Amino acid sequence: MNKFNGLLVSGIAALVLVVVPSSASAVVLSINGQSGTAQTLATTTASTTTMHMKIVSASNTHTFQWDATPWLLAQGGTGATSFTEGSIPFIWGGVFAQDNGQLYWNNTDSILSIGGTATAAKVNIKGSGSLDLLNVATSGGLPALYVKSSGNVGVGNSTPAHALDVSGAIYSRLVTATSSTINWNNGNVQSFTLTASTTLTFTGGQAGGVYKLILKQDSTGGWHTNWPSDIQWPNSGAKPSVTTTTNGKDVINFVKDVDGFYLGSYALKYATSTASANLVDYLVVAGGGGGGISQTNDGGNGTGGGGAGGVKTGSSYAVTTGSYTVTVGAGGAAHTTGSDSVFGSIIAHGGGAGGNGTNSVGGAALGGDGGSGGGGGFLVNSGGSPIGSEGYGGGTGVGGYSGGGGGAGGVGDTPGTGGIYNANGGVGIVNPITGSTVGENVSGTYYLAGGGAGSVADGTATANGGYGGGGNGAPLNTTGTGGAGTPNTGGGGGGANGFGASGGAGGSGVVIIRYPTGSVNATGGVVTTLGDYTIHTFTSNGTFTVSN
Repeated sequence: MNKFNGLLVSGIAALVLVVVPSSASAVVLSINGQSGTAQTLATTTASTTTMHMKIVSASNTHTFQWDATPWLLAQGGTGATSFTEGSIPFIWGGVFAQDNGQLYWNNTDSILSIGGTATAAKVNIKGSGSLDLLNVATSGGLPALYVKSSGNVGVGNSTPAHALDVSGAIYSRLVTATSSTINWNNGNVQSFTLTASTTLTFTGGQAGGVYKLILKQDSTGGWHTNWPSDIQWPNSGAKPSVTTTTNGKDVINFVKDVDGFYLGSYALKYATSTASANLVDYLVVAGGGGGGISQTNDGGNGTGGGGAGGVKTGSSYAVTTGSYTVTVGAGGAAHTTGSDSVFGSIIAHGGGAGGNGTNSVGGAALGGDGGSGGGGGFLVNSGGSPIGSEGYGGGTGVGGYSGGGGGAGGVGDTPGTGGIYNANGGVGIVNPITGSTVGENVSGTYYLAGGGAGSVADGTATANGGYGGGGNGAPLNTTGTGGAGTPNTGGGGGGANGFGASGGAGGSGVVIIRYPTGSVNATGGVVTTLGDYTIHTFTSNGTFTVSN
């Protein structure tokens, strides 16, 4: 900037400065305070501050011109004489720099390229040597998205070992399909509610794609589906029969193969189970009934065998966290019903009492009702009836012969049939809890709840309790006590014979609980394991406590 006689003049590049006297006789007295008769107009010569300007004088005209040397940043310049089209300038070494082959902007199509000038996408990154391609980090510096030089992509990690390596859960949003045409491009997991019987169509599936369809019934229910022809089903093409109950749900899975087929599999009839429930197998056997009592003044009046304790067994009893009372029923004394056994809400009833020996029909000579019925006493006295499906009835006394007690697996004998006058107890059942050895061992097979035999009517024979701990009948014409039922089998007691002898007591019951090891955490009873199962055996009262 220069001042000539109070005139302010400025210029940067090509500035023309003209000094004209106010009259022909006038002279320039001063330029910027310099009053020499000869004035020199020049740019600085210092290399660090030069403005790279030159003064070209001719015909009394002094022209300021750029000398084609780049101005430095400190002088308001760029430090460069030119830039290649598409280059993105950056500061390096104190001047503006460019690397068109590594950092490129296509302004026509708004495309950014790093590591090259590719224009295949809006943002293009090309690797260089062993350097990885991309690192997108969280505010805490943790890797959110990382791309290795190999092309492996890490989500949540910087060391992806595969094409896609995710640290954390992958979530595919559930899409609600609004028509019977399921377009898999909309989502890998879709839900469709049937409001009428419908023909389904699939579109958009890709080979190798994995898809799930949640198929639901509306509040009316009863709707069916026709499946697309490009589905192949397992088990020789067995299509699923979808749940038709109100609000029913099924899950149908598909994988599309290279041949264009959707390979289907399915799980049907989803429902809410008891909250936090697990299923256990159970066996509940009640106490057996006692054998009948003989008449005090007669040695030949036979008595009936006691009925076996009732049996309840199953494989789908739901247990939740808490305690379950276990009661093991006692065997009944002579001519007494056995006691019930209980597990939670499951009750097995005690076996019926054996009928007494009297000189009359009816009354105490009848076999008692129970889990299994007791055998009838001598003369024509009926055996007792079972309760529900817990066992079988007792045999009927006939003439001078008494009936056998019913077992859990069969009725007690009625004498006089086929020339047989000794009434064996009804057979019990094979222990249904695999791995349990509780019960009467018959050639390696364990039986429970056998009926007690009636007293012996033929002096050369015996009357045997049923397999499963049933007591034998007392011998003929003796003051004989009937055999007792075996403890913890629920076997009925054998009938007595002669002059007030007592029938055998029934055997006590047992409760057994089994479940797949690890599916339930529980205590109580004697705990054993066999294979994949845990078994709790209660031979006396206790508590089954579930902690999970």
